Amino acid sequence: MHKNKLKMKSEVRQNTIQSIMYTLYEKSAVEKIHAERVCYYCMRIAKEMNMKEIKLELLRWTGMLHDIGKVTIDKEILEKKGELTPEEWNVIKKHPETGYHIINSAPEMVGIATAILCHHERWDGKGYPKGLVGEEIPILSRIMAVGASYDTILSQRTYKKAKTKSEALQELQNYAGTQFDPQIVSLFVNRVANTL
Repeated sequence: MHKNKLKMKSEVRQNTIQSIMYTLYEKSAVEKIHAERVCYYCMRIAKEMNMKEIKLELLRWTGMLHDIGKVTIDKEILEKKGELTPEEWNVIKKHPETGYHIINSAPEMVGIATAILCHHERWDGKGYPKGLVGEEIPILSRIMAVGASYDTILSQRTYKKAKTKSEALQELQNYAGTQFDPQIVSLFVNRVANTL
């Protein structure tokens, strides 16, 4: 009976998370496409790193759920044409913490929740929300930062034009060691990007 209760709790939690993601995707179709591509890029990086299967599974979920916290942000801000105001930017910057709280509902979700919380941290410590530096940032978050940024640079958005693949790779290299883990950027540029 206890096992059945645990299984039911897990299924309810999974259904709830899927419902929240569906709500976000209804609000912004761009978010769904972005999540799928980020997941793909991150998995390619992790496989090149020979990451163990259990970490790959955590990363796959993190890639799909990394922006779940945006579900609380108004569509007008998510799809605004032009630059965000400082107030709007502050709203956007809260999505990692919101995502952490949504996902951190069970012990088996802690690794995913932590990776979501830290996916906007920077290698140089100038990221958010905690200002973590270098290897203080969880490895899944560091992989996520490269995969998500690569997709964002390549993507046409209401506030910016898409860049080419070579421009995107150059931008990652320009910020290796400041925004991004330099080893992950090097691996992505030299071993993953040429097969995309």
